[in-house]
Amino acid sequence: MRELSPAWSPDGKQIAFYSDATGEYELYLLENREDAVPRQVTRGSAAWKYAAEWSPRSTHLVYSDRTMKLWLVDVSTDRQTAIDEATAEEIRDYSFSPDGDWIAYSKTSPNYQSALWLYQISTGKKQQVTDASFSDGNPAFSRDGKYLFSYPTATSTSLSAASSSIISTITLLASTLFPPCVMTAPHSLPIMKIQSHTAKRKTKMPARTATLKKTVNGKGGKGDKDDKSDKSDKPAATEVKVTIDFNNIGNRIEALPPMPAGNYRIIGTTEEGLLYSSGNKIMRYNIKEQK
Repeated sequence: MRELSPAWSPDGKQIAFYSDATGEYELYLLENREDAVPRQVTRGSAAWKYAAEWSPRSTHLVYSDRTMKLWLVDVSTDRQTAIDEATAEEIRDYSFSPDGDWIAYSKTSPNYQSALWLYQISTGKKQQVTDASFSDGNPAFSRDGKYLFSYPTATSTSLSAASSSIISTITLLASTLFPPCVMTAPHSLPIMKIQSHTAKRKTKMPARTATLKKTVNGKGGKGDKDDKSDKSDKPAATEVKVTIDFNNIGNRIEALPPMPAGNYRIIGTTEEGLLYSSGNKIMRYNIKEQK
């Protein structure tokens, strides 16, 4: 028996992995507790599965297989939903939005150029984002839900055509292999607007009933005074709700600042922006500082 591709849930309560205990690789979940027994989630599989990814709130998993389908799994019910099915090549890159309601992925079009797609779990609807004039892939949402990073792998020798092109504006750079690009809310050269609403939770942290004093050996010292900062309520916790405006979304695409031609790879996102690599270097892009 072989077990592989383990992935911890963000809440640390479960591990998702594949096992061939039945003779075919199936998806299992193992609770993070002593003497836990793996729970088989998928059945009747007949194709190799690629690594599964958890949603931020640990409610869903997404994975693809060699049937060219992209699957969504509801962890609470084990229900599987085929999000999409490719016709040319397997779907290999996918990621969740920070609120867990959207899945971004790339799918090869009939012209063998990959386009970005977005699927909303709450509505069960999907929509193509780029027009496959060039190949875009490896999508990743920013932590605040306002941006979608992707990695275009097209080739172009024209910069002036950017003003007349819609979707391919981001890819029209005079280089052989392009650096990561960002789809962002309007500023500079606005293109892919992803609106993100930060909602306050209804519950707030309770106020302290007693103030703290600085002490030395159990007795008041020179700094013996009330900590006024503890008297006020702490800021309410916030959570991100991602809302995407698809109207003219192709006009809201812009490239990161020009970088040398080379092989780039998106590693992930940070609070400030994007983490990516090129050659033997790992670099970070700050959204606010634009560098």
